[in-house]
Amino acid sequence: MAKNVADVVFGGISYWMLGYGLSFGDGEGTNGFCGVGKFFIDPDESVMGEEFARFVFQSSFATTATTIVSGAVAERTRFIAYIIFSFFNTFVFCFPAHWVWASSGWLHKMGVVDVAGDGPVHLVGGVTSLVAAIMIKPRHKRFTPEDDHDMGSPTGALLGLFTLWWGWLAFNCGSTYGISGGKWKMAASMFSSVFVILKQSATYVCVYPCFHSFIFNKRKFYIPWIINSVLGGLVSITATCAVTGIWESLVIGSVGAVFVLLSDAALRRLHIDDPVGAVSVHGVAGVWGLLAAGVFTHKDNITEYFSDRHGIVKEEIIGSDIVEHNIQRIDLVQFKTLHFGDEKDKTDLFKSRYGALSITPSTHSVHSAHSAHSAHSVHSVHSVHSAHSAHSAHYAHYAHSARSSRSVHNMQPGCIADWSQD
Repeated sequence: MAKNVADVVFGGISYWMLGYGLSFGDGEGTNGFCGVGKFFIDPDESVMGEEFARFVFQSSFATTATTIVSGAVAERTRFIAYIIFSFFNTFVFCFPAHWVWASSGWLHKMGVVDVAGDGPVHLVGGVTSLVAAIMIKPRHKRFTPEDDHDMGSPTGALLGLFTLWWGWLAFNCGSTYGISGGKWKMAASMFSSVFVILKQSATYVCVYPCFHSFIFNKRKFYIPWIINSVLGGLVSITATCAVTGIWESLVIGSVGAVFVLLSDAALRRLHIDDPVGAVSVHGVAGVWGLLAAGVFTHKDNITEYFSDRHGIVKEEIIGSDIVEHNIQRIDLVQFKTLHFGDEKDKTDLFKSRYGALSITPSTHSVHSAHSAHSAHSVHSVHSVHSAHSAHSAHYAHYAHSARSSRSVHNMQPGCIADWSQD
């Protein structure tokens, strides 16, 4: 807990001094890599509300990226060294935050989708945790036959899980920066995504980890797996929480939970000591969450800010609907051609579709599966068509004599044209 206090105090100071300006500065010299300006932020009254609201919210993101690392280096770090790390690690967060969320950021211009910090917060924290864990080596006796590093308080850890769980609601929903206009709808969507993880996690935290514990851990429930699978699902849907659907959240969170458990086992095999699973939960699930954004994202039609296009799955669904719609339009055009087109159009259409069909001249007619009025419908159609012609009298006579002409004979549903005489 002392480390968390250091994160807020020393990380918050460094973020106020330089961090916020590096992330969201818009002065001269600002580029796609970092911002310039707004250092030692103290805005005037005209923009004070907006700037301070963003600063407070983003400072919590900045310190969270550092807090992630505190778990990965637990039980083997000097406190004074951690304070120094906490002060400077804020700057590590600032640059990715600018890339993703600032209007001049190079990833933002490319249309990256990261609503609530899968990249700047979780992935940055996870990668930093991996580097730190490798640098300071495992704890004493860790990965040896004398290893006795068990969880000290499972109850306290589960209480921390619930604290994080509900905190996720504030983090994700707060990423809309308001509730006016359509933002409240986006916030509600974020809440639903996080809440779905609460529901779907029952499957993976009660079936997969418990089944594994039953087989390999002498019928004991492995609490760290339960905790990390839930957190991994939450991290996974952080990038798309406002611009994805309920079932997509279910898929993203479930796959993320599995990735977390598998990667945690891989780290243990590599003898990388991560006491709380920070690398797996935040790093691996953060990568998956960003990749899943390209697959499951929906276009933001409410605020038109978080995403400007659909992901692969949504594009495929829409694309199939468009193809089906176009097929229906083609059939409609062909139907109109059969009724309104001239004799040559009908002939070419039927030859292309059915070939040269040889039947008796008495059944030489146009097939109309859509017509419910038989010859009377043809008579009416030709009459209407003739009314707009300069030779109406001639066409009216032609329409009344259709049953005896070469164009239309015995107009009955299901009859087929005869082209053998052409």
